[in-house]
Amino acid sequence: MGRGKGFSINGFRSNHYPDFLEFTKSGNVILLETKGDDRDNPDSASKRRLGNKWADLSGKQFHYFMVCDKISPNGAFNSAKSKELVSKLYT
Repeated sequence: MGRGKGFSINGFRSNHYPDFLEFTKSGNVILLETKGDDRDNPDSASKRRLGNKWADLSGKQFHYFMVCDKISPNGAFNSAKSKELVSKLYT
C-alpha cells in the first residue's frame, strides 16, 4: 500500500499507517508496526505513543504493537515478546 492509503491513526501533526492489521476470530483487532533495531528514532517514539494511546482509547479488544527485532524501546516489544503477547490474543 502506498503512503496515504489504507487505515491510519490520526495524529495531531501527522497520521500513522501501521504495517499490518490483524483481526482474530475472538474479536481482537491488532495493529502491528515493524521496525528494524536500527530504526528507533523520534519518529518511532511518536508512532508508539500514538498507537498505544489509540489502543487505550479504543477498548479492550484493540491492540497496538511496535515490534523490533531484538531491542525493546519504551512502549515497544522485541519479536519474541510480541509473538508471545499476540498469540494470546488468538485464543
